Amino acid sequence: MRIGICENEAAIREQLQELVAAYPTEEKLETVVFASGEAMLNDAEGFDLAFLDIELGEGINGLAVAQELQSRPRKVLIIFVSSHASYISDALHLDTFQYLLKPIDEARFAQEFDRCLRHYRGEQHYLTINQFGEKTRLPIANILYIQVEGRKLKVYVKGRDEPYEFYGRLKEVSQELLPRYFVLCSKNCLINLRFVHGSVGKEVTLAYLDAKKQRKKILLPVSRRRCKEVEAWVQRYILEQGGEA
Repeated sequence: MRIGICENEAAIREQLQELVAAYPTEEKLETVVFASGEAMLNDAEGFDLAFLDIELGEGINGLAVAQELQSRPRKVLIIFVSSHASYISDALHLDTFQYLLKPIDEARFAQEFDRCLRHYRGEQHYLTINQFGEKTRLPIANILYIQVEGRKLKVYVKGRDEPYEFYGRLKEVSQELLPRYFVLCSKNCLINLRFVHGSVGKEVTLAYLDAKKQRKKILLPVSRRRCKEVEAWVQRYILEQGGEA
């Protein structure tokens, strides 16, 4: 696993490098450090995981670096590291794996680095559905929302134009999903909090990057009785990711 660290503060660079080196794993890890976004992008080999500061001083910022890395063939997991929670919304909009606030909490780092390693090995959580007699495993992290249509459930997944369809009950499916990451915005629609962008009102916006790295947005109605609940879950999710909205 090739790991890139892009951070203009020497102390944080060294801390991240030490935390990666000290983490107990049988995975072979190669770590490369950079003090600027330009230097990181000049590395032609690419990375499996990138720790990115957002404010990198002069030159391009970490958000721009992430966009460029994600446009390249090698699939990369992005963890932003920042002193400011105000960038969380923009960061999550870029298909970010995680967002860590400075000063870096070592326990939190270990938790998220472990998730990265499991994701890298393919140990993701899946939702298994029976579509037309054929079992299909859908990575939960890629599910945008699930909607009821008659007796069918339609699962809308990032990177796919058409939804998956199968017969089932939304209540039963929601029990398979992590409750803190999914919430009902109406009785017939379950959304992934990871993709919520902006505030919640009569509608909620889901934002993501499609297969061509084009920014896409989906507007879904929010029932009046669920509006406050959805907003509360969104705020809770943001706090769990490392800061306030």
